[in-house]
Amino acid sequence: MKLKKYLLAFAVVLLVSGCTTSVDDWGTITDDGYEIEHNGVNPDWEMLDQGDFTLYAPSGWALTPEQGIDSYVGTISGDGMSLKYAYGENVGALSYNSEYLVSEYNVMAYETFDEHEVVIYTPKILGEGNTEIDFESPRGEGNFILFGENLTSEQEEVALQIFGTIYFK
Repeated sequence: MKLKKYLLAFAVVLLVSGCTTSVDDWGTITDDGYEIEHNGVNPDWEMLDQGDFTLYAPSGWALTPEQGIDSYVGTISGDGMSLKYAYGENVGALSYNSEYLVSEYNVMAYETFDEHEVVIYTPKILGEGNTEIDFESPRGEGNFILFGENLTSEQEEVALQIFGTIYFK
């Protein structure tokens, strides 16, 4: 079971590094925006476009922006689960060196992509805490977080796959 989690984490790191380091590795920019070529993305998934970022999620999922005060916030939901996002100047992303993060969570990935820190982590006790990806200032305009609360193992697997499809415009 642990080996499966580590392999999944490694796959997520590869997906995240692929989609944030080079557009050419993942797709092309067209007149209509960014088109991913489904390298590592389930071809049945659909692109959800927030404006500043896109991601892929299972067919039928919806991205619902909400009213934020000083950042873009919203929910990505479907199949009985939801992920929340926040993107902006005052969004606090956790650092890998955070005592709280290290004591309460499994850090699945800590990398620097395009000179920006990215942390992916899961709760040490499945279903008790956030499964989250944090980008430190992905476009130099504030931090980005996407997380699911108290996810089952199946939901966590879907969330980690979604994390690997995030693309900042």
